[in-house]
Amino acid sequence: MRFEELSKKHQEFLMYCLSDYIKGKIRKGSMDGIIFPSYDDYKNFFDEFDEEYEIVDGLPESEAANSFSVKFKVVLEVDK
Repeated sequence: MRFEELSKKHQEFLMYCLSDYIKGKIRKGSMDGIIFPSYDDYKNFFDEFDEEYEIVDGLPESEAANSFSVKFKVVLEVDK
């Protein structure tokens, strides 16, 4: 099933896992003002990653072996 077809609980679980992964990357550096992905960003990512999730032992799983990366966008601002 596609990401949007998963229950809200399962969508939140996948978003939590990816968010936790992102936070781990952040902890290795020092970054302020992180803007996390929106629901639509997560939906698009998970649908592109794999369109066929299955619920196994109560959790969403994917058999996709797609690699992925987390990229950060730098915004330069002058504080006034």
